[in-house]
Amino acid sequence: MKNLLTIIYLSAFGIATLQAQDLQKIAQKNSNKNWLNCKADVHLNEEEFLQEFKNIGLLSPNENLKKLSSKTDQKNGVHHYYQETYKDIPIEGAIYMVHEQNGRIKSANGKLVEFLELNTIPFLDEQQALEQALQSVNAEKYAWENPQYEVLLKQKYKDDGCSFYPQGDLLIVTPQLNTLLTQDRLCYKFDIYSLQPHKQEWVYVDAHNGEVFLKTNLLCQLNDLCTADKYYSCNNMSTVSFEVDNVEMLYYLNTNRVTTYDASNGIDSTMLAASDCNAFDPVLIEAHWAAQNVVNYFDSIHHLDGYDGNGAKIQNWVHADLIDIFHLNNNKNAVYNELGIWYGDGGGSGSNPYVSLDIVTHEIVHGITKHSANLYGVGESGALAESFADIFGVIIEHSVMPTCANWIIGENVKVNGIRDFANPDTLGQPDTYKGNHWGDDFEGYYGVHTNCGVQNHWFYLLVNGGTGTNDNNDDYTVNGIGMQAAAKIVYQNLMHYMTPYSNYADARNGSIEAALELFPEDSSKAQAVADAWYAVGVGSNLVNGDSIQLISPNGGEILAPQTTSLIEWDSSAGIDSGVGQVWKQLTPILVNTLGQLVIFVPMKF
Repeated sequence: MKNLLTIIYLSAFGIATLQAQDLQKIAQKNSNKNWLNCKADVHLNEEEFLQEFKNIGLLSPNENLKKLSSKTDQKNGVHHYYQETYKDIPIEGAIYMVHEQNGRIKSANGKLVEFLELNTIPFLDEQQALEQALQSVNAEKYAWENPQYEVLLKQKYKDDGCSFYPQGDLLIVTPQLNTLLTQDRLCYKFDIYSLQPHKQEWVYVDAHNGEVFLKTNLLCQLNDLCTADKYYSCNNMSTVSFEVDNVEMLYYLNTNRVTTYDASNGIDSTMLAASDCNAFDPVLIEAHWAAQNVVNYFDSIHHLDGYDGNGAKIQNWVHADLIDIFHLNNNKNAVYNELGIWYGDGGGSGSNPYVSLDIVTHEIVHGITKHSANLYGVGESGALAESFADIFGVIIEHSVMPTCANWIIGENVKVNGIRDFANPDTLGQPDTYKGNHWGDDFEGYYGVHTNCGVQNHWFYLLVNGGTGTNDNNDDYTVNGIGMQAAAKIVYQNLMHYMTPYSNYADARNGSIEAALELFPEDSSKAQAVADAWYAVGVGSNLVNGDSIQLISPNGGEILAPQTTSLIEWDSSAGIDSGVGQVWKQLTPILVNTLGQLVIFVPMKF
């Protein structure tokens, strides 16, 4: 049986470089250098791929890719990570990833820059630049001036040479990657941790003229065998058991990968004096129990050893006076920083200690993100960092205590919670990209704690499915794939496809690639991912919409952009989407009287 199909190609995602035709020698038609899928008949190993990449001219003579590392995922795929340099100086955020399966490079993605013309000889030296940075911060006290902070840092890294005193990195920043900039700059970047006021920021100093032109937030906040009792109970889960370490009659909770201290007397008295298990109050027990469950989840499900992948230990600090220690406005918060995770006791009506499982997970995932994608804490990349932390908070809550789990972050610590996945609007976050409640304020680092609602809602729809109309007046239908499959996709995307300046478009592309990689025999997973992104206003509802290649009847036809084609195909055949999977069925917009199917093929986001 044969069918007639009229495909109206209304738009296309073109390759906006002079090397487009050369790129198509190795890459599928939908590719550009930042999101590249190799043709099925191209078999290149890592070295050959990079050489072909340079031969095509995708890097200028002054640009290079410096190998950083390689990681193997749970499907035995190997992901290679590179730093782009210009005249041997790193370009901030220009991270490129090459993905290998069975010795063959199948795809590559990342952020690369082009057409740089920049004087790379600094006028200022590092010390002169630091003086400019400190003058700009103008703090009353810094972390390296506090002996206890210095001791804790040395203990954490087991390195007597560690210090909070800033060291400058000479690098290049460019508006091609950071949209907050207006020009390319050679600069020094300093990590400056001040205690009064409490801030940790990257401070950027122009290496030619000494201007402090950018600051980026580094503090991650929510913004808003003893047996002991937990603080928050779930059905019959109100008591838990732990081993307890005794060091000179000072007790503290110390289990695999987690140490929990009582900071009620400040960081000068870090261990809880005790004689038996009953000395541990429920708040301390809750935080330790939660952190251990987070560690166990990532270890058992994703085989991640510690939040840095190298067995790093989590340090919890409960009863932290965030007003005194960090000079925050109140204790209704939890803070992740270089020394660990600090939990405030809340305070006032309807505000409890910030040690619930979802919040503890959120803060630990900030550590995981810092040591993987290193998403910058500003704009869309910062919103994605907050969202990934929220998402795993929900995932682990459903995994550890499914009878009490829900889709709200922080419902135990604050009346109505902090963020709602099912209905972000109710708590002031958008459920549609740049829709209602979209945040773009400078003080909020351009909406990092607001705009995370978009990916949060995407995840909710991906797991549960749903129908509706978004703020763009687009009708959508999403078929849910369940928590387990969705969690794998999110983890794969965060660990292997996100880079420091990734935005929502990259999150969509990366999650689709992750779905195709993890579920190669089930294209419905990738379709659900695309449908859910369409529902929240990011991209089309097609997995790949820039071109489709016909497998039959004549073989190999490529539909050109902006054309209308009438073709025939065998009903048993599929249509190659161009990224490896096969569409067994296309949903028509209309069927005319001749039985022809009219299909809208939109551009790839």
